[in-house]
Amino acid sequence: MKMKANTPKGSGKGTDPIYDFVRNKDSPRKRIFYILVCSLLILCIAAAVLSIILHGKEKFILGADTGYEYFMTNNGLKWSRDGAESAVLRILKKSGINTVRIGVCVQDDDIGGRNYASQVALRAKENSLDACFVFFLSDEETSINNQKSPLIWDSLPVAEKADAVKEYSEATVRYFKTLGIKTHLFEIGNEIDFGICGVFAGHEAPQNDTQWLSENIWVSEAKILKACQEGILKADAKAEFVIHLASWTMTERCAAFIKTILENGVRVDYTGLTYFPSSSGVSDGVLATFEERANNLSVSSGKPVIISETAYPCKDSFPGIYHEWKSALLNYPLTENGQRNFLSDLLNFCYRHKNIKGVFYKNPEWYNGEWWAFALFSEDGSARESVDAFSIFKDPELAAIDYAEKALNETESNRISKQLLQEAKNELREGNIEKAKFLARSAEAEAEARK
Repeated sequence: MKMKANTPKGSGKGTDPIYDFVRNKDSPRKRIFYILVCSLLILCIAAAVLSIILHGKEKFILGADTGYEYFMTNNGLKWSRDGAESAVLRILKKSGINTVRIGVCVQDDDIGGRNYASQVALRAKENSLDACFVFFLSDEETSINNQKSPLIWDSLPVAEKADAVKEYSEATVRYFKTLGIKTHLFEIGNEIDFGICGVFAGHEAPQNDTQWLSENIWVSEAKILKACQEGILKADAKAEFVIHLASWTMTERCAAFIKTILENGVRVDYTGLTYFPSSSGVSDGVLATFEERANNLSVSSGKPVIISETAYPCKDSFPGIYHEWKSALLNYPLTENGQRNFLSDLLNFCYRHKNIKGVFYKNPEWYNGEWWAFALFSEDGSARESVDAFSIFKDPELAAIDYAEKALNETESNRISKQLLQEAKNELREGNIEKAKFLARSAEAEAEARK
């Protein structure tokens, strides 16, 4: 008996257009087109899966705290890149920055108040930059050493202060929304290891006694944090929260802090960290140490990490209150190249780490004040090569070779530099990325020394 070929149900001519489209022997162009479309879809799905594997669903934050930009611009200061004058936010955007970190003080009469912060945010919006608001819950920018209460709440007990914080936080977010400023990322406090909004341990407290801190500071602090979050959530149900700590070297204390506030109803979406490696006494001089501690904290706390503040100087001598922040990391001299390489490598590590979701550079725009050695612009407002870090960090070894070749082209014949550069290229071909990067940077340094 002659067997009939098995045909999918409903695959008769005119009944299944996709089947007819693929099987129609008279339409090879259609079949090729279909195959190409399917291949493209597979590639898109694969890229999406890879992105999720590397970073989860969230985008990676390439951020900067640019709180002085509005004030500097209004006072006639300028920025430029490659000889062309441009707004600093536009320069940073083109370099790869996607988010601006904006501080908000309770008092509204000076830099940092709600009105000032809204202007910074609107300028960011004009440049297609997202915003992350930092609620200091103080009349001034706070730090691990300073968590003063706003004057209007100074005499209130914790419970009443929490009520005031909740009302203020809701009103502030609603104010931003009326101006068309839309953001869902909020940092509650700044370096709040030992307190917030006047609930503060002080310098005489046993700062390594986590039980004492929990009982005397953190539980009360949690009431303020929770109230602030409740107010924000009333105005923005999609809000996410960063809890920012300064003591990245004290991972056990940081984890204990996170545990305590979670137990007291505070929501933690990200743990923020401060990382100023050139500050005396906070580092052993090796970038890998920070990488290890950040990883340990994300594991122990169960929360992803954001670097809320970081910076690195490009000079080994500078005046002002930060003049002691000049302890160089190994392989990162206090030069413009060292600054660029540090930032590039830090971004590379954070980008590739599944539990680190972003990095904010502290005041890259502030070249005319005490921060000028840490700024990414020189004293005349021209961009340093450090600005490139936000665009080259994914392939720092290739960038290192490009910079070495550029330096060689700008100097006289240099046998040592050429030899180092060739060795770097050889190592790269062999897949030895770190060694290639080191040799290429050595070649650049050798060439720069002979200019």
